[in-house]
Amino acid sequence: MFAQMWYANYNEEMEHSAIKWQAYEYEHREHGSDWYWAISIITIALFIAAILFQNILLGIILVLGVISIILHSIKIPPLVSFEINEAGIRINQRLYQWTALKSFSITENPTPKIYLQSKKKVVPLIIIPFEAEDYLYIRSYLLDFIEERPHEENLMERLLEVLGF
Repeated sequence: MFAQMWYANYNEEMEHSAIKWQAYEYEHREHGSDWYWAISIITIALFIAAILFQNILLGIILVLGVISIILHSIKIPPLVSFEINEAGIRINQRLYQWTALKSFSITENPTPKIYLQSKKKVVPLIIIPFEAEDYLYIRSYLLDFIEERPHEENLMERLLEVLGF
C-alpha cells in the first residue's frame, strides 16, 4: 500500500496540528487467470441454472454483476487525500465533522485501517487506510474528539476478503 503522511506545522493557537496523508482508496490485488476462470465458470453454471428454472432476468443480473466485479478488479484504485483536524476528517474535498461521527476503531492486521462509525444511515461505516507507524499518534488524536469502540467484522467484509477484494 502506498501512503505518504506529513504533519502540519504546529500552530500555538491550535491545540492540535492537522495530520495529512495520501493513500490508495483500497488495496489493489492482482488476480491470476485461475481467478478469472473460476468466476467465469461459476457464472456460466449459475446462468444455465437460472435459464433451466425459467428465470432469465436472474441470469442477466448475475452476468451483469460478474462483469462489474471483473471490471472493478482490473481498475487501479485512485489516490485519495486524507486529513484529520479539529473540524473533523477530510477525505479529498468531503469533510466528516466530529458531530456526524459516533466512534472509531483502528485495526492493524492485515493492513492498518481506521473504521469510523457514522451517525448517518446511508454511509454507516467509513474505512480509511493509513501507515502502521502512525498508529499511536492517530489514535491519541482521534480519542480527543470521539470515543473508541471495537469494530466487529461483518459477513460481507469477510466474503469480500475471501474473494480477493
